[in-house]
Amino acid sequence: MRPRPFAPTSLVFPASLVAVAVVVLTVCHALTSPSAAVYRALVPHTASLPGMGLVAEIAILLLIAMFAWAAWSVRGGPYARISAILTGGVGVVVAYLASELVKTVVTEERPCRAEVVLAECPEVGDWSFPSNHTGIAFGLAAAVGILVPRLLWAALPVAALAGAARVLQGAHYPHDVVAGAAWGLLVTVAVAILLNPVTATAVRSLATSNPLVAQWIGRPQVAREPAAPHEAGAGTEEDADTGDAHDRVPRARW
Repeated sequence: MRPRPFAPTSLVFPASLVAVAVVVLTVCHALTSPSAAVYRALVPHTASLPGMGLVAEIAILLLIAMFAWAAWSVRGGPYARISAILTGGVGVVVAYLASELVKTVVTEERPCRAEVVLAECPEVGDWSFPSNHTGIAFGLAAAVGILVPRLLWAALPVAALAGAARVLQGAHYPHDVVAGAAWGLLVTVAVAILLNPVTATAVRSLATSNPLVAQWIGRPQVAREPAAPHEAGAGTEEDADTGDAHDRVPRARW
């Protein structure tokens, strides 16, 4: 039996998410002027606060820890959800790489040079739009939510803290952060939806052919003793009810 996907499998839905992300990026970039005004009003009072430059880094480390915990917690569950460990992680990486590409196209100067000159400012050529830190943070929050949905509401505020900190320390305009949040969240989800049916099948195949993989993901193979001739077929109903609602580990047939 093929694993039941946990999300839509057509190309339309993932493509729609990416299209929405592109629209959000376009709208955000059009709001540069009011965003710069907000930056100039806030940053001179916040950039020098002790530890402000570490807040985003700590928030991202916390999100990585949440993702690791969520990944461990789905061991033994449906193959589609186990494979989301891989697809969620890949989604975060794809969102980051795509964000880097957008930076090279837009080439927006850092506000810590263009608006308020700060001693600590990324080097020239390290463009501002969109915020990569925020994109990674919201991508990780999305990956956590895919694995353990109830954790999404804990992960999103941590991701928002990372984005806000990047503005308050002076590294980004507010619109950079909003764009990065939408991009990281939507692209990560789109990639996970697109890849999960394929990876779920691959994980199932590996688990049923490799006992070490099966043990690691918490789906150990269980071999039974050969049935006595007069008991042949007696275990059919039991077999049908074995396993979770989405996937079953195939039993060895002797």
